[in-house]
Amino acid sequence: MLTNKFYRQQQALASTLTRYAAPICSTLGSMHTFGYQLTMPRNLVFALLTTLLCACSDGELQYGPKQVELTGQIVCGKREHPNGELFDFCLIQLAKPVSIAADSDNEFNTREESISEIQVFSDDSSISTAIAEKRDRKVTVKGELFHEHTAWHVRKIVMDVKEIR
Repeated sequence: MLTNKFYRQQQALASTLTRYAAPICSTLGSMHTFGYQLTMPRNLVFALLTTLLCACSDGELQYGPKQVELTGQIVCGKREHPNGELFDFCLIQLAKPVSIAADSDNEFNTREESISEIQVFSDDSSISTAIAEKRDRKVTVKGELFHEHTAWHVRKIVMDVKEIR
């Protein structure tokens, strides 16, 4: 299934590139500058445009152990656990929704799309304090993502924060 999904994504990218990049390649493939014709192999122009388009796209975030960096606003609240205990939680609200790629090594870490809020926490008390102190402020956090899997998780995606600024 993963292979078919990857193949479909590659086909969609190729279709988009053919539609938008091919006319540009034709134009850039042979340019006239100051009376001299500059010729550039079309496949080189196509490769350059492909690289540029891929570099400009947001792409998908990855689950841990790879660390990702996110910028957004910290929002904190309280929630009741099914056992009746109230607990505090904090989220980072993202300016633009993100997608997270599935992790084939972990059945919990499934693909998620259009994620605009991620629960944030840290086992490091100084980072946990910094998260709470930055409530309602724009921050950048760096850490490992994982999919929710307990009643303590209030959003589909959770980040174990390693750094906040």
